[in-house]
Amino acid sequence: MKKLFCIGYFCLLSLTLFSQKTILSEKESFSLSNDDFGVIGKIGSMSAVYRRHAGESEILFYNQEFQKVKTIPLSWMNVELTAVSFATDGERISIFSQLREQKKLNLVAAQLNEAGETTSPQLLLSVPMNEFRERGGFTVVSSEDRKKHMVFADIRASQNLALQLVMLDDHLRETKRIEQLFNDATLVISNEAALSNKGDAALIFSEKPGPRRSMNDLQLFTCAANANEFAKTQPELNDKMLGDAHVVYDNEHELLYLFGFYFEHRGSNPKGIYQTTFETNSGRALSPYFTPIVLQITKGQTDLKDLKIRNYSLKKGGGLEIITESYFQQMRTISSVSPSLSGSMMNIPDNNRTVTEFNYEEIAIFNFKQDGSLLWSQTILKDQQTTDDNGIYSSFGIMENPKGKVYLFNDMNSRTTRLMGAYINAKGAITLKEMQTGEELESWDIMPRSAIQLNAGEIVMPCLTKSYLCFLKIIF
Repeated sequence: MKKLFCIGYFCLLSLTLFSQKTILSEKESFSLSNDDFGVIGKIGSMSAVYRRHAGESEILFYNQEFQKVKTIPLSWMNVELTAVSFATDGERISIFSQLREQKKLNLVAAQLNEAGETTSPQLLLSVPMNEFRERGGFTVVSSEDRKKHMVFADIRASQNLALQLVMLDDHLRETKRIEQLFNDATLVISNEAALSNKGDAALIFSEKPGPRRSMNDLQLFTCAANANEFAKTQPELNDKMLGDAHVVYDNEHELLYLFGFYFEHRGSNPKGIYQTTFETNSGRALSPYFTPIVLQITKGQTDLKDLKIRNYSLKKGGGLEIITESYFQQMRTISSVSPSLSGSMMNIPDNNRTVTEFNYEEIAIFNFKQDGSLLWSQTILKDQQTTDDNGIYSSFGIMENPKGKVYLFNDMNSRTTRLMGAYINAKGAITLKEMQTGEELESWDIMPRSAIQLNAGEIVMPCLTKSYLCFLKIIF
């Protein structure tokens, strides 16, 4: 009887999570080849999104019914903009724009509140373009509560690596500036950095990743909230190599997690997932954990060669849930035949065209206990292949719920693309269902991988059609 009750409970829960209402915003003019967009999140009682069109940037505000109530122009960004990112704590939006000015790249920040009032843009960092090392730009990292921010760049300094970093509070006031020299020209800084709610910071250094994504000579540098420089914190790797490495602060338990795929040696495929933790107060490292992984058989492949870490979440009682996706791209040449030759004895290629195929396949989720051991794993099967579009309609978005997660993705294997939802509860059980989006969305292409969750029951994602952009809000 108890078993039947549990089954009924989880079925009811999955039906509740899949019961949804969809609202489509009004359409906005848009050019996929020249413009930009993004979902920002919740600010006060409204939802905010970003649009850049015809060289002009703006933030659009929507009410609870997803009707547009105001548009705020971002005039200082109407120049050569190379990148922009946003962070909202629910009260204000922090805007970080990377602007090219002659031979320099400037990082400029400003804030916007619910009333539409914008602070004066302030220059945080300015670096000559030829002094950047690998990425050629700045990295912006925010704390979990979005009330602290860290911006940095790794630059060339003779034969050494130099770090330029600025810490900011919730009003974008500078709290710390670090310019630190590291006596090693072979290292690069990963953009997978972390910042705690208290202001502790962590950076990953390594040699340039190898051909199989392994990061040779991986080093972890941390800086306490009351310190003014980064110190090396060497993780225990047991002579293995780490790839696709990430760091995240567990603010509730005052821990720093380092995790990624581990490799037995240079040039090999990853064998499993590595994770270790550090106590943020003492800096003491806890025991590392190496978990070998064999995938469920998909297309005859069971290793982790094509897996990429896409997301992760901290479990309420401690421990990590790591979300990966099988992804690869390949180039191939397509030959076309001239119609005038189609009736001849032989078909001679008229021209060749090289295309890039983007393949996004299964999602593999690994749920770990607090001690680092694997509790359960689950696989969501999907097969998304597109050409020359950077896979913008592929991959997936996540709707988190205390009882589990809904993974949203496009099923492209039928004549009409379907938006699917895969619900996985806290124990790893899966329920798959097509999301009911209504006739109004039939002419739009939905982009789940660009979705942002607004709160416990709402998620927003962009939609595109020829020359237009809109946003889809799903209420669970």
